[in-house]
Amino acid sequence: MRNSSATEKRFTLIELLVVIAIIAILAAMLLPALHQAREKGKNISCVNNLKQWGLAFHNYYSAFDDFIFPYGGMNSGDETSPGEDKYNWNQAGSWLVCSIDPSAVSTWSPGREKWESGKGINGCPSVGDADVTQGQWGGSPLRRESYGTNYCLTRTQKPREYNNTDPRHRKISKFKNPSRLILVTDVIYAGGFNGNDDSVLNPVTYPADLTKKQENSCRIGYRHSGRTNILMLGGNVANSSHIRKCDATSNVWELDKLENPY
Repeated sequence: MRNSSATEKRFTLIELLVVIAIIAILAAMLLPALHQAREKGKNISCVNNLKQWGLAFHNYYSAFDDFIFPYGGMNSGDETSPGEDKYNWNQAGSWLVCSIDPSAVSTWSPGREKWESGKGINGCPSVGDADVTQGQWGGSPLRRESYGTNYCLTRTQKPREYNNTDPRHRKISKFKNPSRLILVTDVIYAGGFNGNDDSVLNPVTYPADLTKKQENSCRIGYRHSGRTNILMLGGNVANSSHIRKCDATSNVWELDKLENPY
C-alpha cells in the first residue's frame, strides 16, 4: 500500500510549459548577442585579410619600383607560365597571389584548390561557400574573389584592353594623402569597381540575396552589419556604410583630387 502521507512531487503540465517558455525567452535574448559576436569575429577576420593584402601590395611596390599593381594583366608568379601577363591581381598564378602563397599556382595543386575555394585571404568570412556574384556577369563563386580593387587607382596591362593608353600607371609616391585613397574593399562583384561611379558605390542598390544573379549596379559589399571594410593605399584599414565617389573621371586623373571620403 502507498503511504498516503508521502506525496509524490511531479511537474504539472502548466509548470512544464512555464519552464519551456522561460527557456525560449532566454534563448531569444541570447541568440542575437551570439549572432552579433559571431559577425564581429568575421569582421575582425576580414580586416585581418585586408591587412595581409596590404603587406602583399607593399611587397609588389618594393619589387616593381613603387608602381601601383595592375588589376588585370599581371605577370605570373610561378614556374608553369613565367613572364605571362594574363592574370588578374587576385587570381591563382598571379605574381601577387604567389607572393602570398607559393603553392597557389596556375596549374592544379592543393594550394590552388585552397585558393580557388576562398580559404585564403581572398575569402571574406562573411561570404558563404554557395554565394555567387551579382549582375549580368554573375554566376562565379564570390568567396574566392571577395575583395575588389578601385579602378581609379589601378590599371590593366591586358593586351588591347583600353588600347593600353590608360594613364593610371603611377608610382605610389606620386599620390598625396594615401591614407585617404580607397584601394580595395569588400565587393559583391568578382571584378573591381569604379570609384567615380556612385551607382556602383550606393548601398541602396545592394542585393539582399547574394546567391542569385541580379541586374544590380552596386558592387560594394556592405556585408558587415551594413558596413564595408576598406583597405587604403597607405595600408590602413577603415570601414564605411556608404563610400562616396572620388573626383577622378575616366579621362582625367588629377592626383591631388583623387580622394574617396568614407
